[in-house]
Amino acid sequence: MTDLPPAWHERFGTRGSGSAAVLSWVLHRGTRHVMTRLPEHLRHRRRSAATAADGRPGPRRASTRPAAVPRSVADSRRARLESFFHQVLDQTGDGRVDSADLQAMVHTICWQLELPVEREDVLYAAFETWWRHLRSAMDADGDGAVDCAEFVSAMLGGVDRDPTYLDEGLKPAVRALFRAADTDGGGHLCADEYRVLFGGSRVHPAELNDGFRQLDTDGDGRISEEEFVTAFADFFTARTDTVAGTALLGRP
Repeated sequence: MTDLPPAWHERFGTRGSGSAAVLSWVLHRGTRHVMTRLPEHLRHRRRSAATAADGRPGPRRASTRPAAVPRSVADSRRARLESFFHQVLDQTGDGRVDSADLQAMVHTICWQLELPVEREDVLYAAFETWWRHLRSAMDADGDGAVDCAEFVSAMLGGVDRDPTYLDEGLKPAVRALFRAADTDGGGHLCADEYRVLFGGSRVHPAELNDGFRQLDTDGDGRISEEEFVTAFADFFTARTDTVAGTALLGRP
């Protein structure tokens, strides 16, 4: 502040003292004296690699840090399967799935859809077939139940090993599920039928609406049986969340 011209001192209402002036002179002269005696490599700042010889910014150097992998590129199946296990399969919430869990699912579906007995029997049989397939492929310790780790591991291994893995248990159950939900027998599910089928305390209706819109690829307000089955297959097999079937129960 003491080095300001007199006009600036007047403008800011300041004044320079004699001791401050002496100190400023010592600092400036001292710094200049030291700098002139520094070695060459310390006196001059090294030109940045990003600056050209004429002083203008040059091209940026490529970063040596690995590029971040977008979320959609990573294999998202494990997280999706874990969510399905807890949201859909594990009806009792004890971390294990057995025949009773799948039968409880069927009971809830039949109650929601108000199915006649003969149609209930078809659905119960299809889900029991699915359970036998799950148990034979996933019950590694033979305790009559499947935990989340067993379910995820066996499902990932199965679909990676055999493209027809889902044809034995899951797809027949899904087809029976579709036909039970298709209450008017028209061969399609509308949004209301879809919400009745999957609705419950564990899935928000808004999520189901979003899932339905994702599966309704042609925008006609309904889903065919093949679209329904394909969506389930994609839910279990798609490696990224960009596939429509991964939104079966809403946003991934």
